Amino acid sequence: MTKLATLRGTVKQLVWAEKIRSEYAAKNPGCKHLLRRLDAQWWINNRVSIDAWKYDPDRKATGADPILAAIPACTYLLIDKLGRIYTGATTNIKRRLREHNSSGNRGYTRGTYWHLLAVKHFPTRTEAFAFERKVKRGGAARRRWLSEAHTRREAIALRFGYTFS
Repeated sequence: MTKLATLRGTVKQLVWAEKIRSEYAAKNPGCKHLLRRLDAQWWINNRVSIDAWKYDPDRKATGADPILAAIPACTYLLIDKLGRIYTGATTNIKRRLREHNSSGNRGYTRGTYWHLLAVKHFPTRTEAFAFERKVKRGGAARRRWLSEAHTRREAIALRFGYTFS
């Protein structure tokens, strides 16, 4: 058995996550998650998926990651003071919004404060990211979701004094 890398997290998280990871390592020796997933919270959050997943080498060949695919996720819309809309998908909406608004953000959303405009929850990560692609391409899905979020958009404008064109 290979030695597992040290996890990161609080003491309480480490105790719990190490137990989960050890059980997983016994069932799935040599799995890439044992080496790549070093965040204790990841092991705790994905306990149900890990327990339910049976190691199947054929899935690895297709490129599908059953552990990540089985995690519940959401697609979201953000709006800034200029009325620009950003679409994304994540498994943790609070953390992701905090990242968008942090000073260390180096992506498209850097340099402005973003407000959560709309969220759609999906039972799997795969569905959430597929819907994100559909919305980013534009068309009926994007227009329909933006029209549903219109009242929230107006509430944000009123609360923060924004004027959207």
